[in-house]
Amino acid sequence: MKKCPSFRLVPLNNQTSSPSPWQPQANLAETNSLSPSPWVLDSGASHHITTDLQNLAHHLPYTGTDDVMIGDGKSLRITHLGSSELQPSTHSFKLTNILCVPDIKRNLLSIYQFCVDNNVSVEFLPWCFLVKDLLMGEIRAKGKTKEGVYE
Repeated sequence: MKKCPSFRLVPLNNQTSSPSPWQPQANLAETNSLSPSPWVLDSGASHHITTDLQNLAHHLPYTGTDDVMIGDGKSLRITHLGSSELQPSTHSFKLTNILCVPDIKRNLLSIYQFCVDNNVSVEFLPWCFLVKDLLMGEIRAKGKTKEGVYE
């Protein structure tokens, strides 16, 4: 059984300052892939995380002091914050509060954030996943599994 390490943002320094309006914190699971990847659904991620600034339709440089700490204790720098949209089918889905972390290995889609922002649920089956509208129960998108993950 493969264990997924827990991740969190940690301050770069111990200075005390007034809190910013949005304090990003991320928990995620990561696989060891060296190639660029599509968005992977992650139930352990509290925020969406992308490796590539090109995945953000709108973005601003990140000026905070937090990094994403990975399971081996290394810190990965957040370079930008942004938002984007996915259109895997006839429906589009918004992605908000995306952290751009160029040194992360996969683009991670926070299932929680995705469901809240788009008023949907995600149903997992062994061979695929379904995105369903919460009001009507209609399927809005369908995805497949690849190498044990839902892309």
